[in-house]
Amino acid sequence: MKLSIYLVAFMMISLWACKNSNEPASKPKVETTVYQNPYPLLPDVEYANLYNHCTYVDYIFEKLPFSVSQNEDMGVKANILFIGRQQPATLDKSCRPIGREFFQVNNEVAYEAEVYFSENCKYYLFLEKGKPKYSAIITESGQNFYNNLVQNAAKLQRGNIGK
Repeated sequence: MKLSIYLVAFMMISLWACKNSNEPASKPKVETTVYQNPYPLLPDVEYANLYNHCTYVDYIFEKLPFSVSQNEDMGVKANILFIGRQQPATLDKSCRPIGREFFQVNNEVAYEAEVYFSENCKYYLFLEKGKPKYSAIITESGQNFYNNLVQNAAKLQRGNIGK
């Protein structure tokens, strides 16, 4: 009889121990790279100044095998119209800029922006003294422009440009 009491007690302890070990382990913390955008939209006054007075736009890209410059009034204005009039709601720390865009007024760089263009990141961060100050989304026409640049760069790197 004593043996059966010990056996029952052992089985109950074993069942209790197994039940507790099936509890899910605490979930590992997943650090998100997306955060609320702290940079306000490029103000209308700044945008209007850029549109009305910019005479030259220059792009320098990180990985594309060329740079792009515009000095014709229509081309410069078209590039400025790539700057949307909404700020991105969120930014992603994992995104890297594809390059920088420089806006010149009277032969001096008046505005500088990092261009973020990847699957989840389509925006500009306007810099002041090398630090982000304003933000803006890239318009649909701007996205088409950057898509064409990326496609042409891929062709150029494969040696198929113009084919």
